[in-house]
Amino acid sequence: MAQYNRDNSLYTFCNASDTTDNEEYILNKITAGYNAVRGQSCKQVFPYSLSKDFGWDWQSCTEMVMPMGRGDNETMFQAKPFDMANFTRECEQVFGVTPRPYWAPIEFGGHDIKNVVNMFASNIIFSNGLQDPYSSGGVLQNISDTIVAIYTQEGHHCWDLHTPMDSDPEWLIAQRLEEIKVIEGWLAMSSHP
Repeated sequence: MAQYNRDNSLYTFCNASDTTDNEEYILNKITAGYNAVRGQSCKQVFPYSLSKDFGWDWQSCTEMVMPMGRGDNETMFQAKPFDMANFTRECEQVFGVTPRPYWAPIEFGGHDIKNVVNMFASNIIFSNGLQDPYSSGGVLQNISDTIVAIYTQEGHHCWDLHTPMDSDPEWLIAQRLEEIKVIEGWLAMSSHP
């Protein structure tokens, strides 16, 4: 809920789960919160398959293999654990590529990202919203003049990459403007020989 809290669903989730009896089983509380946000049973798990229309699926097949189970199930728990052979078959079938599960740590290291990225990269914005649980593993300090960290206390997962809307809060508008200013600076530098 915290990862994608654009519609304040975390508040709805917490409010619904907190209104159950204090002695109630924790999964019942979680189910009450989930049902309040999604309007459907927590047991209603949808089948998942890779899609050419979803950029993350391409990236997970080529650069960021993330071993997560999935599949039809009657409960909220994974029906099928991650199976690399099946995942490989699906990536080859949908995208014509074979996953390289160790590519990212081999290419980027992962133990000292500041040093590794600074040796070969430029023109990167690491954007984070600190209300996104993934931000704890994000880059939150500038690494160089062209590898910058832009983050907000209020933001959530990829919120700054969504299509702007009239209802966007001021902090989100400011974050996007800061990102645009950085990119415009890179473009201005590249147009001068």
